[in-house]
Amino acid sequence: TVPYRRYSGIPAQTLYGMYGEKTIAARGNVTDCKKKELVPDEQRVPPQKVGDSYDYCNECVCSCDDYNHPETVRTFSLREVASNIDENMVITGVRFVEAQKVFHIQIQQGKLLPDGTIDVKTITWKPVDEFDYRDPSVPTSDYYTVTALDNAVALARFEMMNGKVMAGVRLANRHGMLTVEMRACSMHNGYLNDCGHWLISRRHS
Repeated sequence: TVPYRRYSGIPAQTLYGMYGEKTIAARGNVTDCKKKELVPDEQRVPPQKVGDSYDYCNECVCSCDDYNHPETVRTFSLREVASNIDENMVITGVRFVEAQKVFHIQIQQGKLLPDGTIDVKTITWKPVDEFDYRDPSVPTSDYYTVTALDNAVALARFEMMNGKVMAGVRLANRHGMLTVEMRACSMHNGYLNDCGHWLISRRHS
């Protein structure tokens, strides 16, 4: 929202002409930004030399927000979310919910019947395992906070093989990118077994 912005618009020399709103009064000393020559600084940002000139991006736009503002949520839970396997429950739905400024995966679960169908009377959303990531007792391995450099979330599409059902799901930090992983269980005569296999998708959307 406007009260928390440091700027409302940035003049550009590209075909777009303006980033943001030009009609809102500028804040700060904008005259210092005009006609300021860019000087290569090889220790900070090594320029890419093209021919006899340096190649620059004319505008650098960043998004800033107040980390402590209640509407700022950058943290994801990395805890596994599993169905009640001992009660023969499997995952029938997945969604993201926010609690205590943390995005959690919430699962919908239902009881697997001997014929491989789901007892619709048992389908419920399982409560999320809420926690305050700012609590020192919470391990840093339980959550991931998006930063300016590491800000990618890779959503994947999984297709279970015949005889397999989903009983667990989690987010994992893989080289600065959040990925989705699934726990698969074998299904034999309507009962779950061999639930230790994790599926990691290599195809992202």
